[in-house]
Amino acid sequence: MMKRPLFYISGNKVFAGGVNGVVEAFDSSGNKLFSLQHPYEKIEFTTGHKEKFVKDFSTHPRYQSLYQMIKSLAKYPEYFPLIRHFLVADNKIYVLTYKEINNKCQFVVFDSKGKFLNQLMLPVKEKDALEPFPFTIKNEKLYQAVEDEGGCKLHITDFK
Repeated sequence: MMKRPLFYISGNKVFAGGVNGVVEAFDSSGNKLFSLQHPYEKIEFTTGHKEKFVKDFSTHPRYQSLYQMIKSLAKYPEYFPLIRHFLVADNKIYVLTYKEINNKCQFVVFDSKGKFLNQLMLPVKEKDALEPFPFTIKNEKLYQAVEDEGGCKLHITDFK
């Protein structure tokens, strides 16, 4: 499973990473301030995950022909990456992991200096097997634009 690094600027800090469970913070001159590492739970990539991936990509109009060409080469990991996504908002670092319980996903929240604040489970709607629908965070609310047959709907969830 390929995972590209994420990159955010907040105030006078640059946050980069997300690969291998590490988020790094730099000042505006590029000097490293800290590395945020957290003991995230390893989430197993199950047969169910593989089946969802195969179904999503073998039937998706945009990816089905590509999937047919590479399906014999596909290798599936034993575990998901430690970090699914992270973003910086309101002087906090919000890390989305692959842990899911009852259609809710785990967010781990840190202050802007990397100090752990809390973790909670919030509903995040999935676009397909690889990514959720677009979302952002502002004023401790999760905003997600979810598309369905009726168009695009905005889901708003408080970080509680």
